[in-house]
Amino acid sequence: MSVLARNATEKVTLPSGKTAHVPKHVASFDKWRGHRVPTYGGKAILKLGKKPYYAELLVLRILRKDGWHGVWVDSYRDQYRVGLPGLVDPVLLPQPQRDFLERIRRKAGRRGGCFDVFAWRGKRYRFVELKRRGKDRLRETQKRWIEAARRCGVKMSDLLIVEWDVAS
Repeated sequence: MSVLARNATEKVTLPSGKTAHVPKHVASFDKWRGHRVPTYGGKAILKLGKKPYYAELLVLRILRKDGWHGVWVDSYRDQYRVGLPGLVDPVLLPQPQRDFLERIRRKAGRRGGCFDVFAWRGKRYRFVELKRRGKDRLRETQKRWIEAARRCGVKMSDLLIVEWDVAS
């Protein structure tokens, strides 16, 4: 399963009143059943291969396998991550990517709302928002961020919502 595949769209009413159809992928991830991993605020621990991940890091890992560079945008702690907190230190974004995110944030009028995963390959960008099925939905700050990103040149095809759950 590749999270880059789009098998649906989500209709989103933006703050401007316009409607956007954001590409969406519905996925089930396996639950981690190995050694104890910090839950970081109650996050589900998922398995990819033989390693534990949070959903954001699992999707980032899949993108990296597909040749993308990227980070989990840990908005809660205002950090960029590539591994489990406490095991892997936060990272700094390269200057071009940092500048691009700042442009979007300025247009959005606030820092919050950025999608969970920010990835790049050459001059292409990809933003992925993870929503646990039945427990999570797009917030108003994220809708504002979508509009700001579009004004900065982000295409709808560069956005992706992954609606996920744990496989039974």
